[in-house]
Amino acid sequence: MRATPFQDALGAAQEVERIAPSVTSLGNVAVFLNRLHRFDEALLKAREAIGLDPTYPDAHLSAGFALQQLGELKAAICEYRKAIELKPYDVVTLVNMGETYVGLGRGQEGLALLKRAVELDPACAQAHDSLGMAYIETGNREGALKELRAIQLLDAGFEGELSKRLASGQ
Repeated sequence: MRATPFQDALGAAQEVERIAPSVTSLGNVAVFLNRLHRFDEALLKAREAIGLDPTYPDAHLSAGFALQQLGELKAAICEYRKAIELKPYDVVTLVNMGETYVGLGRGQEGLALLKRAVELDPACAQAHDSLGMAYIETGNREGALKELRAIQLLDAGFEGELSKRLASGQ
C-alpha cells in the first residue's frame, strides 16, 4: 500500500526528531500524527514538546486539537488559551477554539472567536465555514448564508461543512 503525503511527512519528521530532537521537531511530529488521526500519539508528542518549551504556541495548538478530537473539550480550551496567549493572532487556533466553544454549547464565546478569526484573515474560507456553522448552532440561518456567500466568492471549490449542512435543509 502506498504511503500518503502525510505518512511520508510523518516519517521525515520522525527522522529529524531522531537525529536532532527539539521542540520544533516534536511539534512537527505532533502535527502529522494529528493529520493522520492518531490523536493519542499526537497528544503525547505535543506534551513532550511543551515539556521542552512551554512557550512554543504550536505545541499547545497541537495538544488542543488532539484533545478536541478525543472529546476532551474543556482540556482542549485550556491548551488553545495558552496558544492564543503566546500567539494572539493565530487564525487556526482561534478557529479551533471557537469550534470547541460551540461544541461545549457556549455559542456566543465561539462566535466571538470565529468573528475575530475572519477579521484577521478575511480570505480564510475555513474561518468563514466555521463561523457559518456556529451561526447555525446559535439559530442564525441568515448569518450562515452570509458566510456561505463569502466562501463562494473566495473559493468556489471549497468543500466545507457549512454548504453540506445548508444543502441538507438545516
